[in-house]
Amino acid sequence: MRPGARATSRGSTAHRVTLLATADSTGASIADIDGSTWDPWAQRLLFTTESPGAPTYAATPGYPSTVTDVSGALGRGGYEGIQNDSQGNIWIVEDTGGSNNPGTVAKRPNSFVYRYVPAQPGDLQHGKLEALQVLNAAGDPITFESQAPLNSADAVALHTYGQSFRTKWVLVHDTAVSNTPFNANDVAKAAHATPFKRPENGAFRPGSKFTEFYFDETGDTNATSVENDTAGGWGSVMKLTQASPGADTGSLTLFYKANIATAGFDNVTFLSRDKLTFVQDAGDTLHGQANALDSGFVFDATAATRIRPISRCAGSPRAVTRRRRSTRRACRAATRSPACTSPTATRRSTGSSGRRSRSSSTTRTGAGSGRSSTATTTRGRSFRPPATS
Repeated sequence: MRPGARATSRGSTAHRVTLLATADSTGASIADIDGSTWDPWAQRLLFTTESPGAPTYAATPGYPSTVTDVSGALGRGGYEGIQNDSQGNIWIVEDTGGSNNPGTVAKRPNSFVYRYVPAQPGDLQHGKLEALQVLNAAGDPITFESQAPLNSADAVALHTYGQSFRTKWVLVHDTAVSNTPFNANDVAKAAHATPFKRPENGAFRPGSKFTEFYFDETGDTNATSVENDTAGGWGSVMKLTQASPGADTGSLTLFYKANIATAGFDNVTFLSRDKLTFVQDAGDTLHGQANALDSGFVFDATAATRIRPISRCAGSPRAVTRRRRSTRRACRAATRSPACTSPTATRRSTGSSGRRSRSSSTTRTGAGSGRSSTATTTRGRSFRPPATS
């Protein structure tokens, strides 16, 4: 409630928090939740658990909520980001860390992007799960095996500006064959889908009619990875373009390749049709190595050749106590043109092609405080664009 506002009986009852459920329909305790979205066709809340050993859930929105395990159709995995498209398909982004390449902290790409195609929009029990497959210049799939060597040709090419790759969706599971819970990562590997370095979230661009999907890679999140500057170790933002959300093929391009200052992207939302924001979840190891806390970054999705963050509200442990006043002014200025984001204020995009996003005002409110260590900086400036190839 804002200062000076008076509570009313109507206002106090309209804003409340309700615990909907602590157990699923079988009586089992609900596992830790990560990603969430609303499926308007199924009229269910969908929840991911970021664990191949835990269910993917669908829950009724009322109290008491009926929570069911839908991983016989959607599968189980390191699922995190989850979105619906306009045709009733469900897009899922997996965050499963890979093993280290011997003698290094560089991790093998081990996470996939999935699309669940229901038999009918809203059917969470019958349908097909697909995984994204990217083809290299020779027309061969980029796979877990092809990216095994350090700085493999496929991994380096994926993280090179100006390259465009043909994509297709490959079938990894069909409920007509089996409707029991399964490990999505295992079947995606077997189908030779393309793994990435720990994608965490994705969002459709408003106004694109669900034909543009942006997703991040968290990367290795360690300053000593030998693949940081070459094969996505710092992380990246990928752009998938299709003729329609249900199309079988499309194209993938590198939208942004991160550096030590922008490494470790996690949550994503669109502030407007053209302004895309990511916030970091870099981890304590990289915080110490970079001497900086997590930040939010805003990108211009209309940039044609050189991609860069157009504003930042960052955290620097050394800057917190020394220049807080000037930092607040910098953050407020960045908020006005065009945005200054706080990781705690970012909301997920609905991907609606016909409605303007409301997350812009929420993000400005979160960033304007300037008191959180994640929103204090003496470096609230634009970044120079990286060179393109």
